[in-house]
Amino acid sequence: MRHTATLLRGVVDGVRVRFAPSPTGFLHLGGLRTALFNYLFAVKHNGTFILRLEDTDQSRLVTGAAEALQRDLAWAGLHIHEGPGHNEKCGPYVQSERQHMYKQYAEELLQSGHAYRCFCSTERLDAVRKLANKVGRSTAYDGHCRYLSAQAEAELLEKGRPYVVRLKVPRAQHDDANSHATTHTHTYASSSEFGEEVLQTVVEDANYGAVAFDNAGIDDQVLLKSDGFPTYHLANVVDDHMMNITHVLRGEEWLISTAKHELLYRAFGWTPPTFVHLPLLINPDGRKLSKRMNSLFVDHIRKEGVLPLALCNYVARLGWTPPADKENHVYPSLDDLARDFDLSSLNKQPAVVDPARMTFVNRRCLREASTIPLVVEQTRTYLQHHVVPALTPNIPHFDSAAPEQLLAPPYLDSVFALARESLDSLADVPVALAYLFVAPQQPLDVAVDAWDADVLRDAELATMLGDEVVSSSAHDFTADALKTAAKAWTKQHKLKMKSALKTLRFFITGQTAGPPVFAIMETLGRERCASRFNAALTRLRSR
Repeated sequence: MRHTATLLRGVVDGVRVRFAPSPTGFLHLGGLRTALFNYLFAVKHNGTFILRLEDTDQSRLVTGAAEALQRDLAWAGLHIHEGPGHNEKCGPYVQSERQHMYKQYAEELLQSGHAYRCFCSTERLDAVRKLANKVGRSTAYDGHCRYLSAQAEAELLEKGRPYVVRLKVPRAQHDDANSHATTHTHTYASSSEFGEEVLQTVVEDANYGAVAFDNAGIDDQVLLKSDGFPTYHLANVVDDHMMNITHVLRGEEWLISTAKHELLYRAFGWTPPTFVHLPLLINPDGRKLSKRMNSLFVDHIRKEGVLPLALCNYVARLGWTPPADKENHVYPSLDDLARDFDLSSLNKQPAVVDPARMTFVNRRCLREASTIPLVVEQTRTYLQHHVVPALTPNIPHFDSAAPEQLLAPPYLDSVFALARESLDSLADVPVALAYLFVAPQQPLDVAVDAWDADVLRDAELATMLGDEVVSSSAHDFTADALKTAAKAWTKQHKLKMKSALKTLRFFITGQTAGPPVFAIMETLGRERCASRFNAALTRLRSR
């Protein structure tokens, strides 16, 4: 059996890493960090980034979560090399579709003496757990079925008694679970200060070094449930081996489970991958990051107008330190980020997740868009998908141009160029800059006497401003030409430039502040500006 497994596994060709989420919820910032680090490591070494869906806990599956995970990864720019629907050379990549393999390997462990059948009922397990809690003992399984005789086991099987398969964790050097061990294991025996033998399992981690776990504290973990489904531990080890995984990058919270995985690799006679555990993510107050915070789900962050590139630049620094000369550098692509990414620069201390810092990085990306083509592309995509939904109530007021024209790349690029210096998030665009898509209704409809004091209320003067600056074909409709025309007009009529600027802005945008008004006018174009200016004039004349 063991020879067959090795042949099925094949020959490892370069770095192979996996992101293996459970579709029991949606992608959180912590999950994205794990996926990103695996992806960067694979890209740096021309390796393979694999997506595997670990759905062994069928009772907790969330409808649509698997599809959402893949959508969020694609949005972030993490391209799957192998996975469900992607180059399935080691598939299937969904654990529920690989059940026959897990049963095969559970049987192998039973035959080799590294696992045993446990027939304990739920009622007995609950009673043992309650008693352990009452007297202050460990609530780990008490090993009741560990030393069942072959005859007793056969009788229970004949009666059709349900059972689970448990890992037989070695408890002492003479333990029969130890007798079949191979020599490449990281498990060893040491002595306590009282001279008693203490068996330990040592995990060699590329970030944290050698971490020892007393076997006495490692539970005889369930590997195969009574319904035939594997638990996370068995499926994880079998899949990593069968898929030729060379490196396992995951959160520090999994470090304690890795001792069980080491024991499973030992039991099968397999060489484990290189384990790389990433530091915990914590809130600014020092508490562990909660996976229930809606604001830290990737889908929420996307809707808030954070760019994929900005998010990846931010998340990459949650546990990894870039070169000193790039501490505040905005990496223009994930390929550039991967070139600098190195396991030797991982941190051990918890990383603080600070939403304000995420906003800062997003702002930096928006400001530097002129030198980062990917930012322009991602901005355009966001606006195309979010402007119309945000402005749906005002769709009847889209002026002089159909919505599809206003969502075309050239216009969206000009909107972004106009607004990027003042933006923290792209979600600000449909709100603060709605007038770039929708003709203003308010506050033009309020009483004229309530208009800003610097806005012209003389209908004749306002009409001349419209005729000679907005509608005139005597000059180009560029920001510079419009500014020159407005200066000449104010000089001719002995008015302050501020009065012309305030009137143009208010009549055309309905606002009293914003980006430079002549740049706004150039973006909107002559026809739309003239239409809006004339609508405001109508209101002025009807007072």
